[in-house]
Amino acid sequence: MKARITIAILVIVLAFVGIRSVVQSYEYSRHISYINASYAALQASLENLTDKYLDIVDRNAAMNTNYYKLQSDYDSLSTSNKILSDNYAALAREVIELEYENRDLQTILDEYEKVPHSYYSSGTFMQHSNTYDDLCYFLTVGFKVPPYKLDIFDCSESAAYVEWALENAGFDAEIVTGTTPWDTNSYHAWVIANTNEYQVAIEATWLTDKIDSSVTGRVPGIIYGEDDLIPEWNNYYEKYDDKYQNIYCAIRYSGVPNEWNWWDGISGLK
Repeated sequence: MKARITIAILVIVLAFVGIRSVVQSYEYSRHISYINASYAALQASLENLTDKYLDIVDRNAAMNTNYYKLQSDYDSLSTSNKILSDNYAALAREVIELEYENRDLQTILDEYEKVPHSYYSSGTFMQHSNTYDDLCYFLTVGFKVPPYKLDIFDCSESAAYVEWALENAGFDAEIVTGTTPWDTNSYHAWVIANTNEYQVAIEATWLTDKIDSSVTGRVPGIIYGEDDLIPEWNNYYEKYDDKYQNIYCAIRYSGVPNEWNWWDGISGLK
């Protein structure tokens, strides 16, 4: 009897254990299926994230490429802008310089317009041959130079006047300027006449107070090599700084355009 009961109990226990094992196996199977499903879902999510990551990497690479291109374009534009700025500054300086030059040219033009009409063809003097003898005659009796007046009719005006008179009388003459031949501390203007025979230096201011040549035995204004009055006589012929072919060159290039207007206040040529 006891054996039967024991067997029955064992059967019951085994049945319980079997049922429990089946249940546990079923639960394990469900759990494994859930894990597999979760793994598959995670795997799919990983693949999706990987695709997104790779897309982001590609987009980042493209953005970097675009950034470097934009940086290069920016650097190029910055360089171009600096060049343009430098060119603009240079042009601005050039405009200022041109404005100053235009102002100076306008000043010179105004001075040109003040020069009497037909300046070198006035017909004031009788025509001479461009010879030394005719030059001596003309300087002695051919014309008269107005009196010397400082800052009104001084060396520059008298030199311009003598050059004008010589040219109108048929001589080849030029205005020259340089250090005063007898005084290195001052500046001076005189005349060079180019005759057919000689080059002759003429001190125009000496003609403003002409001395009778019959008394001195010399032609007024001419600088002679043996002239004791001017120990540095050769300075007249060799030491001048600038030579002006005519009144217009003197006005244009001397830097003092209003220093040559001898005609202001002098009758006979307006």
